[in-house]
Amino acid sequence: MNSYKNSVCVFDGIKDLLQKLSPDYKLGIVTSKTKAEFDEEVTHFGLNKYFGIIICADDTKKHKPNPEPLLKYMELAKVKPEETLYIGDSIYDMQCAKSSGVNFAFAKWGNRRQNIEAKYALLNPLGLLNYLS
Repeated sequence: MNSYKNSVCVFDGIKDLLQKLSPDYKLGIVTSKTKAEFDEEVTHFGLNKYFGIIICADDTKKHKPNPEPLLKYMELAKVKPEETLYIGDSIYDMQCAKSSGVNFAFAKWGNRRQNIEAKYALLNPLGLLNYLS
């Protein structure tokens, strides 16, 4: 186990957001973590139940910022780029979304040091609800 595992927590509002979105939206994860890293570092938070598809680094040959992981997600979810919103906190997330033809929302709560080009800039997770119809 990672020595920092006990100091990591879920951002305020994430669980509430997932509970609100999961009945009406297809939720997924596209991560640069391997399956083993994801299982060790993320699964214990109990949020996996909200996500139908999880794409890890070992699921594709190419990785973010390359579009391959997000394209793989859309293929499995059977959704089009215009039906997809990718939320991330890094320049690599933004580049992956842009090269996939997908709108991007910048999760500022996870990266306040950078100003990244995005359709939506979210100060907190529940801020996303302001943009969804």
